[in-house]
Amino acid sequence: MDDMEFARYSCDIRKVLENMKNTEQFEALVRNVVAYVVANNKCKTNWIAQELLVDVIPDELIAEIFNE
Repeated sequence: MDDMEFARYSCDIRKVLENMKNTEQFEALVRNVVAYVVANNKCKTNWIAQELLVDVIPDELIAEIFNE
């Protein structure tokens, strides 16, 4: 992902989070993200998790949770 894509996604994510009215919506978003990451893992290293969760949780924890 190049810097322009990352900046665009960061802006989109901020917009989504600003529109969330309560913690239930945030919890649903997190559940959906995790379900997507798990369902679309096609290799030993879950690159989807690496991209979606970068800067959210440490890389080591991402690897421990999502990588085989």
